[in-house]
Amino acid sequence: FKVAPKNLSQVHLNNSGAEAMENALKLCSFHTNKKRIISFKNSFHGRTSAAIAITDNDNIKSPINKQQKVTFLELNDSKSLEEELKKGDVCAIVIECVQGVGGLDQVNEKFIDSLEKLSKKHKACVIADEVQSGFYRTGDFFSFEKFNLKPHVITMAKGMGNGCLLYTSDAADDTP
Repeated sequence: FKVAPKNLSQVHLNNSGAEAMENALKLCSFHTNKKRIISFKNSFHGRTSAAIAITDNDNIKSPINKQQKVTFLELNDSKSLEEELKKGDVCAIVIECVQGVGGLDQVNEKFIDSLEKLSKKHKACVIADEVQSGFYRTGDFFSFEKFNLKPHVITMAKGMGNGCLLYTSDAADDTP
């Protein structure tokens, strides 16, 4: 897989972007033995159970989707991220470096630096959601490349098939 960062060596093919996210979350939960997820305000990650739970839009969630343990933070808020990670129960931080549905909000480099250090310190996985922004849609192959982020898992979808349906999630060998 030549375009992925060198630490990513495994691919899991799925039927949809939401399913890629579901499997990425499950992988991180199995790996860390934790169950809370950090997501960000204005995020969109899919319309299946856990994917919709980490999407910041209560209008499309049913009561069953609200049973997941999810904390929504402001994008680029390192202080709140650190406070939440200190609790020790976070399996994954799900980040869209460029939020497509949320209004094209973008992370900043300082936040990404903090995110990487804090995720390592608190043994939480970083999932880069590239379903909306991957495959050169932001200029780089993956939007996270602009910020030198090294995620543990990447979810990809729409852009992979150039109009044909093809979806995947990718995992790192060195996940904490």
